[in-house]
Amino acid sequence: MVARYNPLTGAIDERSLNSCLLPLASLHLAAVTTAEGLCSAPRATSPDHHAANGAANGTPKGAGATTATKQRDPHSCHKGGRAEQPHAVQQRLSGFHASQCGFCTPGMSIALYAALRRRRSAAAAGDGAAAADGGAGAADGANGAGDGGNKGEGVEVVSGLTEQEVEEAMAGNLCRCTGYRPILDACKSFAGSTNASAAAAAGALGGLMDLEELGSAAAAAAMRSCRAEGISEFAPAASSAPAMECNGQQQGKQCGGKQQRSGDGSNGSGKCSGLCSAPRKPLPRYNPLFDPLFPAWLKGETQRQLGAQQTQGEKGGDGSGDKMLGWEFWEEAGAGEAAGKANEVEEDQQAVKAGRKGRKVAWVAPRSLEELRSVLLRGGQGGKGGEAGQDGQGTAVQGEGGGAGGGGGEIRLVVGNTAAGVYPELARYDGVARVTRLDLKRVLELQRVAWEEGLGGKDGEGGEGSTGGEGGSARVMGIRFGATVCLADVIAVLDAVAGKGTGAAKNPSEGNAPVIDGWDEAKAAGESAVSAEVFSCAAAHLRKVAGPHVRNAASIGGNLVLAASHRAFPSDVATLLLALSASVRTATPKPTAAAAGEGSSDGWAWEELSLEQFLLRGPLPGTTLLHSVFLPCPSLPASPSSAGQQLVFDSFRASVRPSGNAYAYVNAAFLLRITPASSSSDSSSSSSPHPRPLFPHAIRARQAESRLLAAPNGALTPGSVLEAVRAVRGEVVPPEGTQWAEYRVEAAVGFLFSFLSRHLPQMAPPKKVLHNGNGAAAADGNGSGGANGTLGANGGGAAAVVAAAAAGGGGDGGVSGDGVQGSSEQQHAVMRGQQVFSVTNDVFPLALPLPKLGADLQASGHAIYVDDIPVPSSCLYAAFAVSTHASARITSRSYAAALASPGVVAVLDASHLPPGGTNVGSNILGTIDPLFAEGKTEYYGQPVALVVADSYRHAQEGARKVCCTYDSSPPPAPDKPTTEPAVAADAAAAAPGASAAATSGPILTIEQAEAAGTFFPPNPMFLMAIPRRGNFQEAFDKSPLKITGAEVRSGSQQHYYMEPQVAMAVPDEGGTLTVYSATQTPQYTQESVAAALGLPVSCVRVVTRRLGGGFGGKVIQACWVAVACALAAQHLHRPVRLALDRKADTALVAGRHESRVRYDVGYDETGRVHALRVSAVLNGGSSETMSNWLPLNYGAALTQYDWGALHIDIKFAKTNLPTRVTVRAPGEVQGVLVAETVMDHVAAVLNLDPVLVREHNHISTDSLRAFFPRAFPPPAPVPAAPPALASAPAADSTAPAAAATAATTQSNGSNGAAGTAGNGGSSSTSSSDDHGGKAKEEKLEDEGAIAERVWREVKSLSSYSKRAAAVQEFNSAHTWRKRGLAIAPVHYMVPIMGKPARVTVFGDASVAVETGGVEMGQGLFTKVRQAAANSLNQLWLSSSSSSSSSTGMMSSFGVDVSRIRVVDNDSIAMGNAGITSASSTSEASCAAIQLACSQLLPLLQTAKAAAEKAKACKRLGVNAGPGGMFGPGAAAGADVVVGEEDVASWEEVVGQAKAMRMHLSAQANYKPVPPPGSFFQTYFNFGAAVSEVEVDVATGSVSVLRCDIHYDCGRSLNPAVDIGQVEGAFVQGQGFFTSEEVVVDEASGKLLTDGTWSYKVPSFDTAPRQLNVSLLQGSGNDRGVLSSKTSGEPPLLLAVSIHSAIRYAIAAARRQFAADQQTQAAASGGDEFVRLDSPATMAVVQRACGSHLVEAYLEKQLMASAAATTAGGTGSI
Repeated sequence: MVARYNPLTGAIDERSLNSCLLPLASLHLAAVTTAEGLCSAPRATSPDHHAANGAANGTPKGAGATTATKQRDPHSCHKGGRAEQPHAVQQRLSGFHASQCGFCTPGMSIALYAALRRRRSAAAAGDGAAAADGGAGAADGANGAGDGGNKGEGVEVVSGLTEQEVEEAMAGNLCRCTGYRPILDACKSFAGSTNASAAAAAGALGGLMDLEELGSAAAAAAMRSCRAEGISEFAPAASSAPAMECNGQQQGKQCGGKQQRSGDGSNGSGKCSGLCSAPRKPLPRYNPLFDPLFPAWLKGETQRQLGAQQTQGEKGGDGSGDKMLGWEFWEEAGAGEAAGKANEVEEDQQAVKAGRKGRKVAWVAPRSLEELRSVLLRGGQGGKGGEAGQDGQGTAVQGEGGGAGGGGGEIRLVVGNTAAGVYPELARYDGVARVTRLDLKRVLELQRVAWEEGLGGKDGEGGEGSTGGEGGSARVMGIRFGATVCLADVIAVLDAVAGKGTGAAKNPSEGNAPVIDGWDEAKAAGESAVSAEVFSCAAAHLRKVAGPHVRNAASIGGNLVLAASHRAFPSDVATLLLALSASVRTATPKPTAAAAGEGSSDGWAWEELSLEQFLLRGPLPGTTLLHSVFLPCPSLPASPSSAGQQLVFDSFRASVRPSGNAYAYVNAAFLLRITPASSSSDSSSSSSPHPRPLFPHAIRARQAESRLLAAPNGALTPGSVLEAVRAVRGEVVPPEGTQWAEYRVEAAVGFLFSFLSRHLPQMAPPKKVLHNGNGAAAADGNGSGGANGTLGANGGGAAAVVAAAAAGGGGDGGVSGDGVQGSSEQQHAVMRGQQVFSVTNDVFPLALPLPKLGADLQASGHAIYVDDIPVPSSCLYAAFAVSTHASARITSRSYAAALASPGVVAVLDASHLPPGGTNVGSNILGTIDPLFAEGKTEYYGQPVALVVADSYRHAQEGARKVCCTYDSSPPPAPDKPTTEPAVAADAAAAAPGASAAATSGPILTIEQAEAAGTFFPPNPMFLMAIPRRGNFQEAFDKSPLKITGAEVRSGSQQHYYMEPQVAMAVPDEGGTLTVYSATQTPQYTQESVAAALGLPVSCVRVVTRRLGGGFGGKVIQACWVAVACALAAQHLHRPVRLALDRKADTALVAGRHESRVRYDVGYDETGRVHALRVSAVLNGGSSETMSNWLPLNYGAALTQYDWGALHIDIKFAKTNLPTRVTVRAPGEVQGVLVAETVMDHVAAVLNLDPVLVREHNHISTDSLRAFFPRAFPPPAPVPAAPPALASAPAADSTAPAAAATAATTQSNGSNGAAGTAGNGGSSSTSSSDDHGGKAKEEKLEDEGAIAERVWREVKSLSSYSKRAAAVQEFNSAHTWRKRGLAIAPVHYMVPIMGKPARVTVFGDASVAVETGGVEMGQGLFTKVRQAAANSLNQLWLSSSSSSSSSTGMMSSFGVDVSRIRVVDNDSIAMGNAGITSASSTSEASCAAIQLACSQLLPLLQTAKAAAEKAKACKRLGVNAGPGGMFGPGAAAGADVVVGEEDVASWEEVVGQAKAMRMHLSAQANYKPVPPPGSFFQTYFNFGAAVSEVEVDVATGSVSVLRCDIHYDCGRSLNPAVDIGQVEGAFVQGQGFFTSEEVVVDEASGKLLTDGTWSYKVPSFDTAPRQLNVSLLQGSGNDRGVLSSKTSGEPPLLLAVSIHSAIRYAIAAARRQFAADQQTQAAASGGDEFVRLDSPATMAVVQRACGSHLVEAYLEKQLMASAAATTAGGTGSI
């Protein structure tokens, strides 16, 4: 968050900004608050602390003292050895389980904190309260607080935010892990409750929070059934602590441990009522008094530097002297950092200093137009001209260089620099020796907002090239915005003018409105209500432009200039303002100043243009810049003829994200003046056709306007609307090559129809809206009210229609009545959710929903990722130089330009590998991928060299200068061409490259690979694992009904983890290396580095602490990055760091395998399938490294139904694309798409309920055994209790015996694992009460019964039958919006991997745990920590030690989890640990930890017995031996009986062991033994999901209204972690099935969707509006670890229910328009089956609904209503 002080008003402006787009020099005179800064600020130690310290009103960072806790958690927030209390925002994010990988969490913290600060500042301004230090102590007007922030003893200050505003404030942030629900729960806990009863129930919290209504009495009742709307470690209110079920096992006694029986007593049956309340922390209070303060010294410095100039007003320059703010930076070759002078820079300090080499970058911040003119003229004298002006989102570019100082440099104008996120080249200086960047934000004239006269126009536009007053234009009143006013302030101004608040913006991230010069006078004269509505609608649309952090920086003028200079830029702003007849003013500096005394216009040439003229002109010439934007005030003419007239305005956008943070496929704005039929229309203002401009993003649809005005008497009828629609279809013509061009036209037509149809009585949307009330969004996301809103605007009687055909993305997300929603209507329901689970205390502390380990570190920004490791001295930075051709021979290389580039140290390629080294990028499971392309490139973007430099920027610049020449012609044919033998039809794969010469250019698609015959050879081992059953052909022939040759496709999917690929290599002594790598496999990274450098594996150490997400993407390419770093470090003998940026990362790592599947089905009239054949071809890219594993996964996913006879063929195409790798649920997600598509196809053909068809084919235990005969061996015998719990041996014999045991287990880890947990899958460290033991004692359901129960329960939990009827009713009542409701099951075969672990107990009773698994957000470390505590606490399970419950003993005397530290993964300490993948690593790591702990238990048991004897001796006064310890010399105490009061604590046990010189460290390896003939020991996960969606038929936008997930997690090791995994996986699956479209250039193979701008993962506003998750009760797992089941990957498959629901909604739309032949189903046989490939993007959905639907509908309406239409029932325009 960036705060700036305004010396003129005394106010402090606080905004959240994107740090990656923020130039460092722009922060001059700004106070920056980071997540670390929030944590560092001292906090109150009690609720009343601020009373004693109120005079200080907070303390600067680093001052004050903190109270140390008694026991320090090694994973809590610490810095420099000093404990720090995180901010309330950070504590709540942590406590609500809102952090998984944690890489995005600091950004979430700051976004929420900035929203709180802005809202409080706005509330203070609105209430007229004094805002001390920027609002820290401001009173809250909404809640009547008037004491400057102290609202009562122990009560926090209410934020004033609504839940809707909270979600909007977070819209600029993305998360790949959580599914967003827990983040929003934490954020909404700061929202003021709108429910009086809830506020009263939460009185202890000051009425602050809703917390999903947990503070209400109704919520407390809901919690009694183990339901939680937002799992957290916080109690919502003293009287309603959430309850957790104890399964009725304690029979009215204390439930033990940390749970106490509820006050409700028994349920009358003598059994515990199951209401056990776990004591939870109070919700951390937020009090802005303790927020970081704006530094007082910075206020003074700001006043000194800016105050004098600001007091001069527009005269600027008179009070600023002859200096301006500026900085000079030198970028020198070989320098570690840029040298700079940051002070007030004389204007004449522009000359290059003698003896300096490299590039000079000057940052100049002029403070007036006069200073700006001076700099532009000096810089433009020697230049070569070019475009100029602010770039689209706030940066400005002086073309190709205005020639600074005659030296051939560039001048670049900067405001927000946000355009660099769209066009990264704008931030580059390649080949430029001198750059001057002009910061325009300090030019007051460009920041001014005024109510004044400007260019409006009777027609709204002048002729081409005209200036103000020409071409029929007129002068009108309106708002003039300075060009550098940010979009957030524009919104705030429009809201203020529209009367949306007293100067406060609607969105907290947009804050207070700037001062509007002349507005008070305008209000006194009377404001038109029409203009207020129009401005309100415009503000609503602008809120959907970008995200709040971008809008806080991007300027209105910059957006328009970028639209003019970059034709492909899809500017919503340009479209919106064009419809409102906006105009602009440009300014060009004159060579000589005018006479003195003429004001700020001296020396400038001014020109006023209509916005359409401005866009037509293109880039601004020379030194011309955009000065201001004028928005006319819409109004009706004050004349008798205008009586009864209406001005109507609305805008639309089709975007993948309804709340913004995504560009639009199409955006449109419409302005109408409607005259009653009794009055004549103003025909004099009709527009003539206008030549269509060459801009694809914003056009004026003048022919459509003419068609509307040409209707008889100007009547608005179905006929005139039809003519206008046809005109728009002809006018909106996207440029050639535009993606989804047809869709953009359809959406534009749909927008116009939706807007006009609201004003036709015969086509008005129905008043009845199901599932919601009129005019407001329902809580479950099922709609918002919506007839038309009559909005005012100007237009002088003309119908101004503006449509856009931009290059863009998809999804509108608003849910309303019928028709497309405009900006005036959109009501977006706030995301909600409910979580149902149970906890048991018999395995304490396992099964408890403890917070994720290190979550507070992540929320506070103190978590260390690889790129956060402090840079060693002399560290260098590297970047890959990549190929620009696919499948081409490299004929030559030139590194001269790269080596001459500033800062470049070396350029390395395969020729620089050391002797003994090989060109290995990754060596995984025997498959080698090269690090560098040598003779030939395989794909576009393949690394060809590595550039090493002194900074990231220099390395990247040097990489772009590496020059290679390519030859793409086919190689000459060999003298004796070889022919490959035909491959068996069952495999159908040719040898690689067999027919490569048959194609020209790169092979990119499956069809091209088939034509060329390029397939990877089948791997017989994995093909054998594909499940098959019966004789397909025989069963197919006998089937009475058949489907043949049907097809379905799925696209790729990017991993899109938040942390990019990164590594740092540090040379060590003796030629060894330490590599810090963000990798999922330290072992294979270590082996790959060793192979590349020719080193022994033991000479390479790979360290991984945590990953910022992985999802399978940090296996292969993580090795490449580490190998490249290691090569450079060894070659240069210096540390080297390599971090890929988002574009490079996305292009290199590729993603999921695309697939094309053809299937044949035999079935009967009931829907029972008897035979299924699936022929799948998957695109494997250039290497088969990870493709080998997919056949088993793919086949397993297909077996989730009982198909009868099943035959599966799988081939992998070899193409010239980057290697396709594993992505979460690899293979399974493609397979489940096929399975559900087959079910839907059969149901559609038979016209049966799809649920009924699924139930007829439901999986059974018999079918699973038939598909996987090797996976179901006879049950393993119950293992005996481990020797750890036997009676303690004699003290003098324990150590040797324990050492021998440890040695045996460590040397033969597989035997040890098999003996205690291998065959059975559990590491039993207790006699009966742990997960594994209890699982084997109980009679568990078989797989078929579990699947059936999950299916039955999810239908009940989701109210499926009732909602299905409601969906049918909704679809009957709505034409243009359709809903679908679908249910889908999943079963997932989980392989159990082996893992090593080590446990070490230190003398102070702290514990260090090491495991072979990598923490990447899945909660592995959290579960391992709980498992270690559970195992070590087995010491207190013996009933002879105490009469209390075992759990109570463990919680009172045992190891607290805060004592346990989980150590970084180290490939030397934990060698040969394999890959963290397949979702089972957490379980395997827990099993290995328990095996290691079981080795320590005999030693600890001996120490415990000795310590307790010593305590008993002391109590009885008996000699306990030397030092008070019971030992060999204490014969007198041998017969002492130990009592309950002598039970030893953990600290006493460890102290005794230390005195007895015990070595408390053990290592074990968990290795499950697979059944004979199988690769792995496996088990099955089960789940089911019900999803409801709403589809906009005209635009294809999809809103996911509600999803109910019921999931079998066995006995969860941590319900909070597992539910978080379920939600995150499900939402990631939603992206695969709906929005995440990977697009590759068809000619070159270049990835086009390579960043956040073009690739859209689910966001806060696209995640399901209601997401309910329940864990199956009473489940276990006798073949897993600790009776648990995995949660990381299987839930992703359940998102296929969303895909099916979309299919059903499309089918409903097709039935609606069945009379139109163009909308008939295209499936084989002419049935109603809807083929729907994945992802079902907006364009795919709309195309599936049908084309030309609007015209067909209007034609039908026209014919039906022709006789009934009368002039009295029709309006005119």
